[in-house]
Amino acid sequence: MDGVTGELDSGGRLVEMTELALEIAAQVEGTNIVEKVPNRSEKDVQQYCSDNAGWEAQIEARNYLPASLSSQIANVITALRSPP
Repeated sequence: MDGVTGELDSGGRLVEMTELALEIAAQVEGTNIVEKVPNRSEKDVQQYCSDNAGWEAQIEARNYLPASLSSQIANVITALRSPP
């Protein structure tokens, strides 16, 4: 798998996984988030977040207007539902 990092980074503000799940559930009919589950161990929290400053500098340098998280979710849903 040359060139594949396994990393998906949409850029933009940092969101917690529950917030992302709620955003997706709001757009996928029949989806429901049952409950928020706290971290299993506050001692061993693993975090991933990108350097948003680099991403913001790149979009500013190119005069891009990034899509909102909600728009990104809608675009992915549309793409997944579209026939190949």
